[in-house]
Amino acid sequence: MLKEKVKEIVNKLYEMEKKTNIMCKQGIEPYYKYWAETDQERSALITKLDKLLDKDMTFNEAQFKCFWQCGYIRNWNICKTKKRYIQTIKKYIELYGKPLEQDTIMYKAVAEEEELYGSSWTKHWQSACNFATKFGLGKIVSMVVPKGTKTIHIPPTFVFKESEDIIDTTEVMNGTLRNFAKFIDYRFIKERKAGIVVGEFEKIDKKTKYLHRLDARDSFQVIGSMLQFAA
Repeated sequence: MLKEKVKEIVNKLYEMEKKTNIMCKQGIEPYYKYWAETDQERSALITKLDKLLDKDMTFNEAQFKCFWQCGYIRNWNICKTKKRYIQTIKKYIELYGKPLEQDTIMYKAVAEEEELYGSSWTKHWQSACNFATKFGLGKIVSMVVPKGTKTIHIPPTFVFKESEDIIDTTEVMNGTLRNFAKFIDYRFIKERKAGIVVGEFEKIDKKTKYLHRLDARDSFQVIGSMLQFAA
């Protein structure tokens, strides 16, 4: 009975997130309207699901990617501790991961003193910049992920414009990730004007600059996420 209840909630939340993406494509106003109309129900479903999830519960691949991209899974109790987070990643990598066909450089936007066991990386420099700009993260790290490493690739959507690769970093680097990940020396500048976020990254080694400007949709999504997770 409990499993059926969980399945019902999961399916409902998943369908709501799919519709959110559809409404975005119709324009900002339909998106705002749908988000406002479903915000309380969505929050209630997220909270209820968090209370019912256990370590044996698994989402199907599409649901996992959707909930991960929305940031739900990383904020649920199944990932609240470092141990639980790592166990959850290992489980889903084993279920849905595909091996890399070659050694691949990946990037990750991080806070100043952030531990590097986090599984969200990207093959694309622009996606790392975009994420750093959205959340005010001051550094980007890179590492070469060996051929054969399993990764769950999540392509960008209309709402979440960053591509993402989920990897089990504890498996990739045998628990010594900090010895392998290379901090690239970047300076990060952030400012907010009229809901627009602007980030400027200076790549010291090549003496070049990369300017990334988020549009209003990105800015709204970020602010909404921050408020939601701060609550």
